[in-house]
Amino acid sequence: MLINQIWLVWLVAALGLLIRKITIYQGFMRYIKAGLTPVSDIERLDELSIVAEQSGIKKPIELCVNPLVSSPLLIGFFRPCIVLPSADIPEKDFRYIILHELTHYKRRDMFYKWLVQITVCLHWFNPLVYLMSREITKACEFSCDEAVLAKMGSGNAQDYGKTLLDAMAAVGKYKENLGAVTLSENKQLLKERLGAIMKFREQSRSVKILTVLLTLCVVLGAAFVGVYSLGPAAANAHAASLPGTPLDTTGRPSLSLDVSSAAVNVLAATDNKISAEYNSDVYTVEIDEQGSDWRVSVSCKTKTNTNDETIKLYIPDVDYGNVNLSADSGHLTCDLIRSGNIVGNFNMASVFLTLPEGFAGSVDATANSGYFQLISQDDFKNTTVTITDNGSWGEIYRPKNFKESGNLTTFTDGTGANVIQITRKGSGVMGIYTSDAFDTSNFPDDWKDLWQNEWQGKPWEDDWWQNTWQEDND
Repeated sequence: MLINQIWLVWLVAALGLLIRKITIYQGFMRYIKAGLTPVSDIERLDELSIVAEQSGIKKPIELCVNPLVSSPLLIGFFRPCIVLPSADIPEKDFRYIILHELTHYKRRDMFYKWLVQITVCLHWFNPLVYLMSREITKACEFSCDEAVLAKMGSGNAQDYGKTLLDAMAAVGKYKENLGAVTLSENKQLLKERLGAIMKFREQSRSVKILTVLLTLCVVLGAAFVGVYSLGPAAANAHAASLPGTPLDTTGRPSLSLDVSSAAVNVLAATDNKISAEYNSDVYTVEIDEQGSDWRVSVSCKTKTNTNDETIKLYIPDVDYGNVNLSADSGHLTCDLIRSGNIVGNFNMASVFLTLPEGFAGSVDATANSGYFQLISQDDFKNTTVTITDNGSWGEIYRPKNFKESGNLTTFTDGTGANVIQITRKGSGVMGIYTSDAFDTSNFPDDWKDLWQNEWQGKPWEDDWWQNTWQEDND
C-alpha cells in the first residue's frame, strides 16, 4: 500500500523545492528593487539603445544601478533591466557588459534558466540532474562569451577577460542570482571562461555542440521519473560550549548604533568625533557621546522612505569594548570594528559586516528575515564559529571548510579565542565569507600578468564600499 503512495512523496518534495526557489527569487528581487536607481546619463542610455538595435532587440531595456549586486546582471521577463553595481564603469567595460547581457536577453536565457530549475525540482532525487544543471550554466556562459567576441573581434579577448575579472571584484555583496543572468557567476567558472576566451577560435564549434547535447539530455531526461524513499531527518545537533577568553574591555569606549528605515555607511572619523552627513529633511540622527558610552540613533521621518540616500556616519577608528548594532528595515555597512564584543540584532535589514584583519573579540548576531553578510578578512583565524539556522525559508552561504550537522554549522581555527555566533531566523538570506582571494595557479599564462598588474595592486578589499555605497560628490 505504501509503495502505491510513493508518488505523493515525490510530488510533495518537488513542490516544496519549487516553492523554496520561488521564495528565494522573490526575496532576491525585493532587495534588488529596493535599492534600484535608474541611470540618468544620456550617453550611457544612448549607447545601450544603439547596441540593442544592432543586436536586433526592439523591446526597450532599462538600465539601473544597485550597489547590492555583486556583478552586472539582467532581471525581468517582461520588463528587462540591466542592473550595474556602480555607475562608475569605464566606457569599454560598459560596452562589453551591455553586449553580454543583451545577448542573454536575445537568447531568452532567463527562460531556459528557470526551465532548468523546474527540471531540477522534478528530478530532485537524481544527482545527475544537478550536474547537468551546472554544465548547462557553463555552456550558456561560454556561448554568450563567444557571441560577444564574435561581434567585438577576437583581438579584444584580453580586454573582455579583464571586464570579467573586474566583475568579480565586488566580493561580499548580494550573490544570489536565481532567475537572473549575471556577467560573472563564480570564480571556478570564471577561470574556465577565461581559458575558453583565450582559445576562442578553437573551441567555438565544440561549445555549440556541448550546449545542444546537454540541453537534449535534460529535456529527454524529463520523460523518465523515478522516486526514492526518504529516510527520517537526523536530529539537530546541540551547540557545545564555545572556547575562548572574554575580551578585556576595561577602559574602552562602548558603541550603540540603532538604524531604522535608513541606509547607513559607517566610515572612519578623522577628528576622533562621531558625526554624520545626511539629509535632515528625510532623516533624524541623534548622537550622544557622554563619557565612554557612545550612542547613535538613525531613523526616517517619512513612512515612504525607499533608502535612496545613504547616510555617512563617521565614528572614531579605535578599539571598542561592547558594540551593539541594531537595524530594522534598513541598510547597514560597517568594516571598522577591529576589536570588541559585537552584538547584532537585525530585522528585515540588509547588513554587511566586515571583520578587519587581526580582529579580536566576539560576534553574537541574529538576523531575522533579511540579508546578513559577514566577511572575515583574515579567514576566521583563531576563531570559533557557530551558525544556527532556524529560518523557515532562505539560504546560508558558507565556506567549504565549515562543517554542517543538521541546522548547525561549526568551524574552529587555531586558538579559537575569537567567538562568533550567528543565528538566522525567518525567511532571510545569509552569507558567511572569507577574504576569498583568487587562486591564480590554474589561470592561463596570458592572464597571470593581467591579474598581478591590474588587480592585485588595487586595494579593493579595503575600500570596496567606496565603489558601491559611498555617494558621488559630483
